[in-house]
Amino acid sequence: MSQLGMNIKAERKRQNISLQELASRVQVSTSFLSQIENGKNEPSLTTLKRISTCLGVTVSKLLGEDESVRLMMIKKESRHRLTNLGDGLEIEFISAFDPAQVMEACIHVLTPDGQSGKVPYTHAGQEIFFVLEGRIKLNVDDEVMEMEEGDSYYLTDCSKSHYFFNASTEETARVLCVTNPPYFYCCN
Repeated sequence: MSQLGMNIKAERKRQNISLQELASRVQVSTSFLSQIENGKNEPSLTTLKRISTCLGVTVSKLLGEDESVRLMMIKKESRHRLTNLGDGLEIEFISAFDPAQVMEACIHVLTPDGQSGKVPYTHAGQEIFFVLEGRIKLNVDDEVMEMEEGDSYYLTDCSKSHYFFNASTEETARVLCVTNPPYFYCCN
């Protein structure tokens, strides 16, 4: 059983919420949520965020991070990673899970043809995208922009639907994303 799945199950039970009720709130099947809780499946990034929101906890809490510890430096080998998110996406957190911080920084690693999600997403605040490696296509409100290594885009209004995907079928892309306010550290 994965640590993530165990933490979701423990928080759900702590709040006395049935598996069926949480699945309904998150808009997934009961069997899929059960598979997540038992480590037999991994949630997408969108589903993980919906689970945390429905439970009223941060994604970092579900990942088992000690939210009382304030880290200013994170060694490369100590980065927390979300893997098996589907869609060819892995996320490396380069800032600590700290609810007191006003920004959050992570690196999205996209396999060839990988994408940040199956559907465009929105959230509060602003976000900067900086291509560290490879080429991506960034979609903001159905406007698609091609970006390559060294290019950046400042999204001043994240209520605009957005997502990005690897423009290559052969090479991995790495994108630094900095969000204000934090997306994973907060519960909303």
